[in-house]
Amino acid sequence: MLPEGIPTVTVTARYLSPHGEPLRGQVVFRAPALLTFGGADVMLAGPVTVPLDPTGQIAVVLPATDAPGMDPVGWTYTVTEQLVGVPANRAYALLLPAVHPHVDLADVAPTNPTTPNYVRGASAYEIAVSEGFVGTPAQWLASLVGPQGPAGPIASVNGQQGPAVVLGAVDVGAVPAAALGEPAGVAQLDPAGVLVPAQRPAYTAADVGAVPAAAVGAPGGVADLDPAGRLPESRFRRFEYHVRAFGAVGDGVTDDAPAFRAALDAAAAAGGGRVRVSRGTYLMASALGAWPAPVLYVRGGTDVEADGAAVIRRAPGLMARMVQNFNGTESNAGYSGHSDIRISGGTWDGGAPTVTDSGNAMAFAHAERITVENVRFLNQPNNHAIEFNAVRIGNAINCRFEGSVPKPTSPETTEAIQIDAAVDSGSLSGALPYDGTTCTDITVSRCYAGASPQCGPWGLLVGSHSNTASGAYERITVENNTIADSLVYGIRAYDWWDSIISGNVISTPSPRAGYRSGIMITAGKNKCEGVTVANNILRTAGGVGYGSIQAETLAGASLSAGLVFSVNVISQYSGDGMRIDADAPQIHQAFIRAARSGAGYGLIITNGGSHANVNLTRITGGRPVSVPAGTIVYGNDPVITP
Repeated sequence: MLPEGIPTVTVTARYLSPHGEPLRGQVVFRAPALLTFGGADVMLAGPVTVPLDPTGQIAVVLPATDAPGMDPVGWTYTVTEQLVGVPANRAYALLLPAVHPHVDLADVAPTNPTTPNYVRGASAYEIAVSEGFVGTPAQWLASLVGPQGPAGPIASVNGQQGPAVVLGAVDVGAVPAAALGEPAGVAQLDPAGVLVPAQRPAYTAADVGAVPAAAVGAPGGVADLDPAGRLPESRFRRFEYHVRAFGAVGDGVTDDAPAFRAALDAAAAAGGGRVRVSRGTYLMASALGAWPAPVLYVRGGTDVEADGAAVIRRAPGLMARMVQNFNGTESNAGYSGHSDIRISGGTWDGGAPTVTDSGNAMAFAHAERITVENVRFLNQPNNHAIEFNAVRIGNAINCRFEGSVPKPTSPETTEAIQIDAAVDSGSLSGALPYDGTTCTDITVSRCYAGASPQCGPWGLLVGSHSNTASGAYERITVENNTIADSLVYGIRAYDWWDSIISGNVISTPSPRAGYRSGIMITAGKNKCEGVTVANNILRTAGGVGYGSIQAETLAGASLSAGLVFSVNVISQYSGDGMRIDADAPQIHQAFIRAARSGAGYGLIITNGGSHANVNLTRITGGRPVSVPAGTIVYGNDPVITP
């Protein structure tokens, strides 16, 4: 806003196209480079640019060209019209005397700057004649010159008067040269227009809210990330407890069980950790307490990691289970017991045949996320190497089960890996409560089962043999295992639902009395439902009266359903190639060959109604086939007739 002492003129205009639409653009008013108003203590400079509003109008307030006390005097505005779509815009001079406080450009502007034709009013000479002047225009101009004024060295610059005006930096709005690069002055730029190094600010990490580089990876600082943007394992805070630090000797003679228990107790007190077992032979000769207390009580969040050359050996006369996640008296319903446990590495030696009877090597109950991997179980006397009882998400990965002394009267219940339910004390004593919780989401993968130089083979690699009347073991996966030898079965699915048995190689060195089936699907207390048996190879894995692959229904159970047998290769069987008792079994691309002398059926389906399906199956050696009436058959060799 202009000071009140400066007289102003309001200039307006409106620009329309010939058909009445508002034009767009702007009008620029330019005064001389600098106007000084000493009385108002102000200097004005620069053009005034006024954009057209949506109606094509402008309105602007400008200093009058004859304002008193103004330096210079006798000047005019240069008006430049910059209109969109107008090929030849105008520029013209404009006087704005204070006597006319409102001026519209349409009243004073020339209409066409390209021709000498202007619309104008009377000239000053004509006005003078009309007011009584007599004479020629030259005489009128001469009459305007006044008398010579008194001589004197008067000067006026930027509102200052005197014979010699000297302007400082402040007078002209500049920065003193002495302030260049000085404190409270202005910055100095190099020839490229960049701040010189000496004047660049030196900020610390704290100044900009950052972490100092020295704090990366340092105690009390921040962690560094690996090239993938993940926290490296070395930055995790891990508690490790080496059994030797707690007194273990590893000489095969000293009872190292107390040292192991002390290391496990330390891990438990810290809320979990890693218990390390280095090379050596560690004798386990004492238990935590009376049966069913274990030798080693492993609690939640604990890893027990043994070196490959470490041997943990059961002493003669020790009946207790080697490892448990329960102490024998605590009660944890459902899957609420000690979980997130991992046992890896080493040889766990059961001591057979010197030791002829004992509890399981390892037992886990009422828990989640239990993993046993890369462990060698050697010469286990009786019972099981691993028991998953009421476990959700259990894994036995890349383990070896070499040598066993099975239960004398029931080798079919001597599973290297038993999948069981919390049924009663007979299923797993001390695993309280007996609430009927079953196992779900169990994986057995890349494991080996066979004999050892000291002991014969296990009854079977993995299976179940008990349940409640309504329970089921769900989502069990047994894949890519090698069963080089076993006594009764290779794999037994007992009341398994939604499960897969795939990619396993199952054999025995020669026919064995008492051997039943390489793969047995058993409806035990309930039934099997939705089990796929695929891509397995079975050799000498079918005993007399049984099928190499068999589905059976025990008394009181329901007929299994939803069974699929696909792309299995069976050879050297002594009983039947496949013997299936189930509702609507689906059999695809089986290759049943090289039966032993005296073998029975190549394929027999004892139930199935009109919904059994057998296709693209090859049976050699002239073995007979028996399927129910209504079975859908096609593409088989030889042709199968229901």
